[in-house]
Amino acid sequence: MDFCFDAPPRREGYNSVKWDYARKVTGIPDVLPLWIADMDFPSPREVGEAVALRAEYPIFGYAKRNESYYEALMDWYVTRHGWRVEREWITHSNGVTNAIATAIRAFTGRGDGVVIQSPVYHPFPKIIERSGRRVVNNPLKFRGGRYVPDFDDLRKKMVIDRPKALLLCNPHNPVGRVFTREELETLGNICLEFGVIVISDEIHADIVYPGLAHIPFSQAALDFARISVVCTAPSKTFSLAGLATANIVIPDKTLRLWFDRESEAVGSHSFNIFSAEACEAAYRHGGPWLDAALSYIAANRDYAIARLAKGVPSARVTVPEGTYFLWVDLSALGLTPQSLERFLVERARLYLNQGYEFGKGGEGFVRINIACARSTLEEALERLEHAVIDFARNGFDPGL
Repeated sequence: MDFCFDAPPRREGYNSVKWDYARKVTGIPDVLPLWIADMDFPSPREVGEAVALRAEYPIFGYAKRNESYYEALMDWYVTRHGWRVEREWITHSNGVTNAIATAIRAFTGRGDGVVIQSPVYHPFPKIIERSGRRVVNNPLKFRGGRYVPDFDDLRKKMVIDRPKALLLCNPHNPVGRVFTREELETLGNICLEFGVIVISDEIHADIVYPGLAHIPFSQAALDFARISVVCTAPSKTFSLAGLATANIVIPDKTLRLWFDRESEAVGSHSFNIFSAEACEAAYRHGGPWLDAALSYIAANRDYAIARLAKGVPSARVTVPEGTYFLWVDLSALGLTPQSLERFLVERARLYLNQGYEFGKGGEGFVRINIACARSTLEEALERLEHAVIDFARNGFDPGL
């Protein structure tokens, strides 16, 4: 099938956060935005058709998800991940971030500790702190060219800080790890020992590179189902972030009841009728599209790593196992995090996620979104190369 990845539609002028906001905030009309977790690819054709068909019916009142919705969802889980999910385990939220906030309020009390593993998705600590809970940081370690969990430190934090929940990000954003079964088992067993609920953000579960497999936390070991809240969504998989929907899998009946009560209390359990149509169509018909997109993104990954090695040899790239991000260390430039940000915007005309946003261990890094047309990626890396060459010759005064 012919999918439009090399020549996607222009996104400017459609209120795109990725494109329009980046150009507005920088004041640079041709800045290239490779930042927020948003593909530049059109979603599967069947998704648009399902939304358009529903729009033909002119009443948009309250609705429920039908059984075919759940069948499509469960079929996707078992086909893609070998994960047999029972219908009653599935509940909902209007986004994974909202689901995480709901779970933290449902399963912890004010002042309780919640573990994160930095550098990590930047809303995590904000959600914890704004909920009146404490951030307990268990930083990842960089070993052998990749990031790994620090289980010795995690066990110490369990003893000293007595957290009530752990936020797992798998595949990990921004470092791109797809954690192994052994890693998940070790983490889960520590959490079982100390009575800690694992809230697992698996929004990037379908974006995994060849030779690797995503393992949902609740099926990593038999006992983990009773402490797990697995957050999934079609948004990153099929470029549907603007439709704001998420499917939360909670096998334990009591945990599910607490989650649903908290969700109803704040009104985040309702849903958009178009998001339901889009989600079902994506999971039912989007497999071939995703396979083609993953192949394209993998080629972009390999191209970018090779191009950076040649054109910006001072950059250290962490090879991602999942997600459509590159985590790139530019600390060899010797710039402060804020100066690096200005340098990339002003000299390279690139708008990227800055590593310091992701917490401890992210300083000097950038996160680059490679789910874009190859021509966009080529232009971005060429700009970066030229900027670094100019920096070597002329330096950069962040005060100018």
